[in-house]
Amino acid sequence: MYRMLIWETKILKRRQISTKFGNAIYNYEWYDLPATESKFFLICMTRTKKPQCLTSGKFAVLSLTIFTDIVKTSMGYLSVMRTFV
Repeated sequence: MYRMLIWETKILKRRQISTKFGNAIYNYEWYDLPATESKFFLICMTRTKKPQCLTSGKFAVLSLTIFTDIVKTSMGYLSVMRTFV
């Protein structure tokens, strides 16, 4: 559980860095650069609009709350199965 908490904080830091990078590019005078370099900056800006996140098969975003829900459900199933055995 402790590792999941550390993992969650690392993901949140990466999201913050990603959005800060997009803001830094936007504040830079990229429009005065040559066309090839400004295209690169535009691509970087569009990629930072969607924050990075870890998903499970593009089904759900993995987070600490989803992990705890999965563990709770698994323990519930386990306790039901143990009563029948």
